[in-house]
Amino acid sequence: MSGMGTYTWSNGNEYKGEFWNGLRHGQGTLKESDGLTYSGMWEKGLKHGQGKEFWEKGGVVYDGEWVNGKKHG
Repeated sequence: MSGMGTYTWSNGNEYKGEFWNGLRHGQGTLKESDGLTYSGMWEKGLKHGQGKEFWEKGGVVYDGEWVNGKKHG
């Protein structure tokens, strides 16, 4: 699957954004059922590039660069 789309897991997590070869890739937002949301860039299924992670009730957790799914910067 490539292009824009939405994927919802059985646990309530939901991703809306770009896919490339079935992986999150490009701009997208992942909302987890526990209230944690990541909005930003993805590469090969991992957070990579500029992005923001925040809690629904607690505010911003991290706003910055990511490399291979890890906070960097």
